Amino acid sequence: EMGLAGAAADDTEAELIRGICEKELLDGTQVLAAFIPLLLKVCNNPGVYSSPELSAAASLALGKFCMISATFCDSQLRLLFTMLEKSSLPIVRSNLMIATGDLAIRFPNLVDPWTPHLYARLRDPAQQVRKTAGLVMTHLILKDMVKVKGQVSEMAVLLIDPAPQIAALAKNFFNELSHKGNAIYNLLPDIISRLSDPEGGVEEEPFHTIMKQLLSYITKDKQTESLVEKLCQRFRTARTERQYRDLAYCVSQLPLTERGLRKMLDNFDCFGDKLSDESIFSAFLSVVGKLRRGAKPEGKAIIDEFEQKLRVCHTRGLDAVEDLELGQGGSQRAP
Repeated sequence: EMGLAGAAADDTEAELIRGICEKELLDGTQVLAAFIPLLLKVCNNPGVYSSPELSAAASLALGKFCMISATFCDSQLRLLFTMLEKSSLPIVRSNLMIATGDLAIRFPNLVDPWTPHLYARLRDPAQQVRKTAGLVMTHLILKDMVKVKGQVSEMAVLLIDPAPQIAALAKNFFNELSHKGNAIYNLLPDIISRLSDPEGGVEEEPFHTIMKQLLSYITKDKQTESLVEKLCQRFRTARTERQYRDLAYCVSQLPLTERGLRKMLDNFDCFGDKLSDESIFSAFLSVVGKLRRGAKPEGKAIIDEFEQKLRVCHTRGLDAVEDLELGQGGSQRAP
């Protein structure tokens, strides 16, 4: 009973403090409120107040003021995120990344619509800001303070960051994320789409580096089989030769088993017409090589069938595969 009474007292005290923060600390009668016009004037006029030290202090102070009251925070979020995106000073962007990360914990519902702006700082031109953004987003995502969305592909891009400590930070993030159930498996289709996108993705070699790391976390047979099926079917909706090659590369990096190979055979029509491309053909052929190394005698027939279809399709096209299948069917029916 004493424990319950103590907990109730703590709740009452916390509610009292929240009420004071929300209604009293920043109203016109308190000393803190006197600083608000000055803060807003400096933050809204970076051209007039151009001192880096002043801008850094003002942005940090504004972030702390927003931590006090949900009402004040809501009224200033647009200003905070505008500064986070457009300030010419890396120190200001870095400070505000920390501040908005704190606000995401303090007032998650208010900050949630602005989450894409947080992810965007992971591609900031300044190394200092990218590192800060990586640390903040790692904390928020792993603590389930922000929803893990497709924008997590921006964290994946940090795996190839020229700064070794940032690349190591990203690798550690995905190592930790891989321990959270099926998180990486669920995110991979979106990550592949975004990084392979001609308009906002990454170059082909960096794509390979990123996906080799991410696909190494896929170790369960069911996940592999499901993912290979999804990747094969994506050949139908991909729009460019580069996207075809990216999908083929991803398939080649999966730890396929005979069941996974059957999924590929079932979906052969999805990618068969792309096999005239040498790199796509080579990627699928590498799958055959991997499967042969660990194949049981009874599994070699299906591997041979898959390789034969690959080679026929590569040299003569998908129609030739259909002719081959018809011929095989006829020979099987012949007495």
